[in-house]
Amino acid sequence: MDKILVVGGFSEIHRELKKNNCKLTLICESSKIKPYFKELYDEVLAFSNFENEDQIIETVRKFVEYSENYKSIICMFESLQSLAYKIAKKTKIPFNLNATQMMFINNKYALRNYLKKSMFDNVPCEIVRNKDNVLKFVNINGTSILKPIDGTGSRAIYKVDDLNVKQMANRIELLNEMFIIEKYIEGEEFSVEAISVNGQHHIYGITKKLKNLESFVEVGHVVPAKISLDLKKRVMEYVEKLLSILKVTNGPTHTEIIITNEQEIHVVETHFRLGGDMISELYRNISTNYDPIEVAALSSAQLLNNFDNFTFSSRFVAIYFEEINGEIVSRATLRNEYIASHDEIISAELYVKKGDKKKEIGSFNRSGYVIATSRDYCELVSDRKKILDSCIEVLYE
Repeated sequence: MDKILVVGGFSEIHRELKKNNCKLTLICESSKIKPYFKELYDEVLAFSNFENEDQIIETVRKFVEYSENYKSIICMFESLQSLAYKIAKKTKIPFNLNATQMMFINNKYALRNYLKKSMFDNVPCEIVRNKDNVLKFVNINGTSILKPIDGTGSRAIYKVDDLNVKQMANRIELLNEMFIIEKYIEGEEFSVEAISVNGQHHIYGITKKLKNLESFVEVGHVVPAKISLDLKKRVMEYVEKLLSILKVTNGPTHTEIIITNEQEIHVVETHFRLGGDMISELYRNISTNYDPIEVAALSSAQLLNNFDNFTFSSRFVAIYFEEINGEIVSRATLRNEYIASHDEIISAELYVKKGDKKKEIGSFNRSGYVIATSRDYCELVSDRKKILDSCIEVLYE
């Protein structure tokens, strides 16, 4: 029975390991402990918070010294992957992220710079140190994107052009946060889902992103994206080369790309984890052989020696997110009769209740979601608002 050290709770991944007869030791914050932990984890090391990394690492080192040998460490949270890497170095337990990948965790500029030096992609990009940097960059490169160097969840992303550059430059200078600015690339956005096994990269999904065109927040995903066979082949070759340059060996990756009108492919960023927003759940719905979450779990834990690739049904599946559009929620309702009577609706959930307030702009500012299926790809891409309105009602004060 393989023993796995897991940093941060990720119940779906961990349940798949448990189903494969693994013994799990969880490292988490005490405030995150849930009743089901006693069924899922064999041991739990809980800390009041993760601020004192040195103390956590030493505590874990002493614990594993007197335990059975661990097969590997896994961590699916970018905010904790640095801690997991340090624990791995101290305890000599294998971890699927290496020193090369750790350079890019929470540092989008480091990734851009590395890809430029590797002659892979050369989108102009700079660190913003003051408003003059913003003004100069836009003057040279035209329309650009400003975003936090370590941002997640589509938070605080701004499109900057000649009309708003002074306003945006002043706003950034007031924020106590480091930003990067990069040239804006016009095109369609996709994400590419992959599983790597012993250095072999298996691209199993190209996902169409649906975005709020003003805030750049993701409001939905459709899988699989409907693109030409030639373009699909080029995307797969592009991402396989990228993952090799980044020295990925095992585990899932989620790579965001833009395909321009001229069919050029540019990487936006890469994450050494499963895609968020339940993307893996969408692929699970159309997979006819493997469970993507189970494969991700086993590859992360270095328990997968070979893999024959996924096969998918001919259906398409989408997830749509309802954004919070008012300040305070006065009523939130799932239209259960409609959902139950329509087979194309797979599931729906509310995130809010009466009295909840609007959150920071980004993927946290959501009131709920709907997952729907169809054999018509274009219908799923275009019908987001119609389907959300049919399944979810949220009113505001």
